[in-house]
Amino acid sequence: MVSHKKEVLCEVCRKNIAVTICIRCRRYVCSECITELWICKDCYRYKKTIESDRIRICNYIDKMATVCEEKAKQSKVCLQCVVLREMVLSLYKMLRDLINEANIEYYERVLDRLEVLRDRLKQLLIKVLVAQGGLRIYLEEEKEEYIT
Repeated sequence: MVSHKKEVLCEVCRKNIAVTICIRCRRYVCSECITELWICKDCYRYKKTIESDRIRICNYIDKMATVCEEKAKQSKVCLQCVVLREMVLSLYKMLRDLINEANIEYYERVLDRLEVLRDRLKQLLIKVLVAQGGLRIYLEEEKEEYIT
C-alpha cells in the first residue's frame, strides 16, 4: 500500500519494508507488525491495556450497584436517600459513557459486560426514582400489585 520510490522501513520493528500505515499512530508498518484491526502491534497492546482498565471500571460499577441494591432493600428510609439516588444516577452515567467509548473503540468484552449491567442498573434507577417521586407503577402481569 505504501508507494514511495524508495523503500521505507517499518517504524515498529525497523527490520522489514513497510507495506501500510497504522490507522492509530500513523507510523509505517510492515506486514508482520500490523494486526487484523489495521493497527500496529504497539497500538494493539495499548488498546488491550485500555480495554482491561475499562473492565476494571465495569467491575467497580458492578460492586457499587450491588451496594446500592442492598441499601435500597434495607429500608424505605435508605430508598428515599438523595445520596443513593445521586450514586445510582452517577453509575448509570458512567455506564453510558463507557458504552459510547466501547462502541467507538470496539471493546467487545466491555460491551458484553455492560449490557448485563445496564439492565440491572436501569431497574435500580427506576425503583429509586419512583420511590422518591412518590409515583406508582402498575405491573401488567400482576394486576393487583404496585411498585412504590
